[in-house]
Amino acid sequence: MPKIADQHAATELELYLENDKPLYRQTQECYRNLLRKQKRGIYNSARAVALFQYVADAAATKYKREFGPCTFDKPTRTAVAVSLRDSFEAQVKNGELAHLIEAKS
Repeated sequence: MPKIADQHAATELELYLENDKPLYRQTQECYRNLLRKQKRGIYNSARAVALFQYVADAAATKYKREFGPCTFDKPTRTAVAVSLRDSFEAQVKNGELAHLIEAKS
């Protein structure tokens, strides 16, 4: 029986990730990477989740180090990764990430 993600913990982890400068910068680098892939026509939505999984795992580790014995199980971290991917795709659709490509070009 598959475990179900804890949505409250996922929200907590995502908020932590967005408000921690090194983790936020890591997320922005993932955005740049995925934007380059879209530009080349090789973007894969499922693989984007795998990329954001690294960020979610790093956030969970840092959160645990900072706040003590709390665990974010795999389904919860995956829910955060999916949310980050969905947020990325929505921002691309709305044209909100053009500044990331222009800043590096």
